[in-house]
Amino acid sequence: MVSVALSETIKVSPERVFALLSDFERAPQYSSYWKSVKLIGQETGSRIYETVVQVEGRKFTSVTRITSQPNERIDAETVDGDGKGTKLTFKLTKIPEGTQLKLEGDIVLPGFAKILRGLVKGRIESVMKEQLAIIRKITEKRVDNAIADALEDAGINFVCSMPCSLLSGIIDIISKKENLIHLPATREEEGVGICAGAYLGGARPALLMQNSGLGNSINALLSLINPCEIDLLLLMSNTGRGMETATTALLSVIGAKYAIIERERDLDVIKTVAERTDEGVRAVLLTPKVWKEA
Repeated sequence: MVSVALSETIKVSPERVFALLSDFERAPQYSSYWKSVKLIGQETGSRIYETVVQVEGRKFTSVTRITSQPNERIDAETVDGDGKGTKLTFKLTKIPEGTQLKLEGDIVLPGFAKILRGLVKGRIESVMKEQLAIIRKITEKRVDNAIADALEDAGINFVCSMPCSLLSGIIDIISKKENLIHLPATREEEGVGICAGAYLGGARPALLMQNSGLGNSINALLSLINPCEIDLLLLMSNTGRGMETATTALLSVIGAKYAIIERERDLDVIKTVAERTDEGVRAVLLTPKVWKEA
């Protein structure tokens, strides 16, 4: 038997993490280890699945009972087949950053693996850590994908970006989209100039940056974008620290209409604002809550 105790910090709400974990039949869609998951029965407060997992070229077939407490924990017990007696628990705890996901339990090794317990334990922990990282990436990128899709659906086809930890996932997705041209910049006013050139070349541009950098771009916005009536969308992360008031004041100075988004369900506002091509500079501020609240 091998005991495991691992954790992962995920920047979304426990509700969103639970929604992914409780949809057990989706596991093969996001993990190459899971070959199949089939619901074969239900009991009071639990579901029974037949699962096939492949690790290091070897397939393990098991029957697993899943019970859960919504948004708090999920318990998995192997009741038959390979690894019978294995018990694993996912615990979800709400924290300021989002969710602390803990994986704890005991894994029963097949007979052939018991003599290699030390080596097998290291491999099991490696696989489990990889699975937690996959769960984190999928849940966090749901919002990022929705934002990138909103930009594309609104007709944005050119994006210039500044480095930003909150927007990094969106930038990564955009950089891989075939219908979007992406260019990174090092300063906000440089990004404004690049977007202006793209617009004059027939593109529909957007500039992604932190709201703390808006002040650096004011001169370029007032002396280039506004006089030339250039269409430009500013998609900004709201970094807090008292910056929101200053940001909205600066946007008002340059005559830009803006929207502040704090919830995932309001992300469709991005498409609405981006589609207003006759209003010059428009802005959308994304708060960290967008990634944390379901």
